[in-house]
Amino acid sequence: MPLLVVSPFTKRNYVSHTTPDTTAILKPIETRFNLTALTKRDAAQMDMPEFFNFNARPWVTQPTPQAQVTKGACYADHLP
Repeated sequence: MPLLVVSPFTKRNYVSHTTPDTTAILKPIETRFNLTALTKRDAAQMDMPEFFNFNARPWVTQPTPQAQVTKGACYADHLP
């Protein structure tokens, strides 16, 4: 499942190869506030420190996304 992390402390252009679960957002909250896990499912998730760099200055401006190709065929039922 794709996971998008939005924070002024995220690492620029970082791509993780760890597969998260829908309960992944609970783990860093539980860790940060020293809470016990709600279920075994969220207890097994990653803590997500790989996405952040809290030692760096936070982003002041948002990154500019790369230009995407907008010309050409678009298929709803198959890849070109």
